[in-house]
Amino acid sequence: MSADKAAHSSVFRVMWIVMRTTMQLSPFAAGVCVFSALLAGFLNVRSSKVLQQIIDRLVSSSKTHVRNIDLPIATAPTVPISSSIASPSFPFQGVYNAAVADTTLVWLILTLAFASLSAYIFKSVAGRTSFYLGTRVEEHWRYRALLKIYELPLNYHDEHDGSVLNARLQRGGESIQRLVECLFGGSDLLVSLLTFVFALMTVLVQSPELWWVFIFPIPFYMGLSRLFGRQAKALQPKTDAYYDASHMALADGLAHVKMVKAYCREQEETDRHRDAWDNYHLMRVRQGMWYMFAGWARTCVDLLMRSLLLLSVAASQSVSARSISVGEVVQLLALQQLVLSPLASINATVYSAQRDAVSCSALFSIVFQSSHTDIHTCKELKPLQREISFHKVTFCYDTHSPPASSNGHMRRQRSDRSNTTPEALMEATKNRGLRIIKDLNLSIPAGITTALVGRSGSGKTTISWLASRFYDPETGSIYWDDTDLQEASWQSLRQQIGVVPQEVSLFNRTIRENIAYGCPDAKMEAIISAAKLAHAHDFIVKLPHGYNTVVGEQGRRLSGGQRQRVVVARALLINPSLLILDESSSQLDSECEEAIRDCIHARQSTGLYTTLVIAHRLSTVMRADQIICLDMGKITARGRHEELLKSNKTYQKWYRFQCLAEAEEGEATVATATSPHSSSLSSSSS
Repeated sequence: MSADKAAHSSVFRVMWIVMRTTMQLSPFAAGVCVFSALLAGFLNVRSSKVLQQIIDRLVSSSKTHVRNIDLPIATAPTVPISSSIASPSFPFQGVYNAAVADTTLVWLILTLAFASLSAYIFKSVAGRTSFYLGTRVEEHWRYRALLKIYELPLNYHDEHDGSVLNARLQRGGESIQRLVECLFGGSDLLVSLLTFVFALMTVLVQSPELWWVFIFPIPFYMGLSRLFGRQAKALQPKTDAYYDASHMALADGLAHVKMVKAYCREQEETDRHRDAWDNYHLMRVRQGMWYMFAGWARTCVDLLMRSLLLLSVAASQSVSARSISVGEVVQLLALQQLVLSPLASINATVYSAQRDAVSCSALFSIVFQSSHTDIHTCKELKPLQREISFHKVTFCYDTHSPPASSNGHMRRQRSDRSNTTPEALMEATKNRGLRIIKDLNLSIPAGITTALVGRSGSGKTTISWLASRFYDPETGSIYWDDTDLQEASWQSLRQQIGVVPQEVSLFNRTIRENIAYGCPDAKMEAIISAAKLAHAHDFIVKLPHGYNTVVGEQGRRLSGGQRQRVVVARALLINPSLLILDESSSQLDSECEEAIRDCIHARQSTGLYTTLVIAHRLSTVMRADQIICLDMGKITARGRHEELLKSNKTYQKWYRFQCLAEAEEGEATVATATSPHSSSLSSSSS
């Protein structure tokens, strides 16, 4: 199933997917649900027949025996119970005498009690088993969708906010569990449907002339279900959109709580979330109104059908020689209740299914995102020996650009936009046609440091993303030695590349887990060695829990420089063939930056690393073996620092600007350190 079809799946298609998954995951439990529901439905109908026999027995026996049944007024017993049972003054003596006189009536009453209790037990078994099935199916699709979210290319994540994906995951999982419980649960669809069928069969056998009275309301119920269910379903996309918007507003505010406090926007962020949540509640109320109207309409149909049944019974007695007993009338009323109640339950299930189908479809649209894969043709990459080469590569940030799937192959079709948020669509429209890289030919030799310089937006970071295959080029090819990256397996490529991104990213876990994220099985000695190379070991051991210190969300409990050193250690631990440093030293002091750079150069001399550096700081670029100057996605110059300083005017201009900026920064630092105010602060702190 494609993502488009999944996003617009009908109720019955969604229910079929859920039922098929249930039977595949746990056929035995599903069989228990069906068998229990079958017995519960049969016993419900059978109880009405036993009730008829009891009433007929009481009516017939009342003509001969009821006057002999002595029920004296209750008085407090003054003798032991064993003797008062035989005494005529015992208040239940008449009941005892009637039971002895008519044992058949007693067995009928016990049968009714046993049938009712058994029906409840089987119904409960079906309900509890369906809850277990619901959790199994919900977990299956939830984890499958989560894995798919992680596997989808960055193009998809550029168009979809993480908070929206999280909301779809939660809402879709809950909807799938409700559907399974409705389909297999003891209180909903399955037992109701079987009870409905058994009741109609019983009426057809016992009173075929009244069968039409039981069939007559079915079209009305179906029409009501279709009318009101369609109205409620039409509101569900808006309801989900407001739910997503409320989660987006909440996640956005909590992720930038420092900025919220810095600009005193606490009330505004609260109001932003409240507005979206109030709109969500308003849509739920509007849906509830349609459900209420449907309930009123069903009640009117129920009253009409009960009146019609009594009139039909009276008419049948007037035209037929056979008289209908009181027990048969009670049984017919009970059977009608067993028909109308399941119809109401089935309609309620359909309403819920129509609403949940929209949320399930949103989840299925994630799972069924198409990606062309052929694991048999993927090639395993070996450590870089010669070069990474770009051949006439063109790339633009466009919703129609073919992204790389995480398994290592290109998706040539257009990306699905059926679930794109309005904000993402606006951003995609704004960026459409903005070509960052144009006919790029570039060689990154193995074992040396290549630096990319240029103004912001010139394509430096984009080249590193293309080399890492976070994106695929629109045209052209990128080769790792002699292997096209589009033919390489995703996992083998990731094992060869270590990335220190421009935006420092840490998990809310321990420092040890963050450093070992790319190599979970790494020993503690290797983790400490990587931390020492990144000059992170000294500050880590001073923390209260050392390497077991939890860094907080996005590493908030560490300083900017500490976070950056942990990220560098994470990249160094996997011992990559290609090390990408994207502004990796922007938050480091010069001494720490120089020490890390010396370590990297020392390992490069052994042929372990090929380094791709993106930086604006002059000290980082000057020692590179190759400097690539970029402007508007094209290479304007290349060479070593000394060569470019002599031959390229653009590089000379950038060099003078960098020298001036670093000189001003140094003067400002010296002035701050030698100011009287700074001295007084130092003395007071000491």
